[in-house]
Amino acid sequence: MVQIFPIFHKCSKDISNNIILIKTKENQRFGGFTINTWIGRENSISESEAFCFSLSNKKIYNRINNDTYPSTVWDCNEYLSFYDMFTLGNNKLLNKGNCSNSNSNRYEQTKKFEINNGKEYFLVDELEFYQVSFE
Repeated sequence: MVQIFPIFHKCSKDISNNIILIKTKENQRFGGFTINTWIGRENSISESEAFCFSLSNKKIYNRINNDTYPSTVWDCNEYLSFYDMFTLGNNKLLNKGNCSNSNSNRYEQTKKFEINNGKEYFLVDELEFYQVSFE
């Protein structure tokens, strides 16, 4: 299987203000927004603008309006993660992921694995990446 993350990082390295959309094999649709680029920097990025969302549940998660608890996005060579909500990737592949094993995160109470309809693991059916333009 082709290792996709090197290709993903090459294509996304100059794209800030981006949204990642995931459709799982079980037809759950969710994603996340960050102002930062994905370059595989192997560390976390704190930002108050990042958030996750579920199109299936029609809900926005972790939108932080203050700097007390900034959102954390993990940008690594083998996976990317939106704080306590979901992680995408495994061994440089983008075909699977998992959700937080906690029913709450630092910012708000959520049902266990709520963003993925109560399931911890998911297989990616479709993945889309967009830059958001603010005018």
